[in-house]
Amino acid sequence: MKILEPINTMLASCFISDFENTDNKDVRIRYGLLAGWISIVAILILFVVKMVLGLMAESPKRIVIVADVDVKEDVPESEFEQIAKDLESTAREEIPNISYCQFYITPKFAY
Repeated sequence: MKILEPINTMLASCFISDFENTDNKDVRIRYGLLAGWISIVAILILFVVKMVLGLMAESPKRIVIVADVDVKEDVPESEFEQIAKDLESTAREEIPNISYCQFYITPKFAY
């Protein structure tokens, strides 16, 4: 995604010396380590958000659904909102007692 390119470049320039020299094995290893650590931090942030939302529900009879949904690369970003709305509508029809329902749509290649 073109939106992520400046962010990727900024992160690489901050944490990887000689980040443009991808022919160097050490640089590629550092890219892999950086991606791994960013993934761990992102998952921890998602966990905290989901835990807070779960605690805000305050009741064992209520159900909170927060999900990350991967879609194929060829699905246009303009369809993400409609996919999330369709998933939320289906979840609310099928599962009683939903107090909060949120779906985050991301393309598979973002990982």
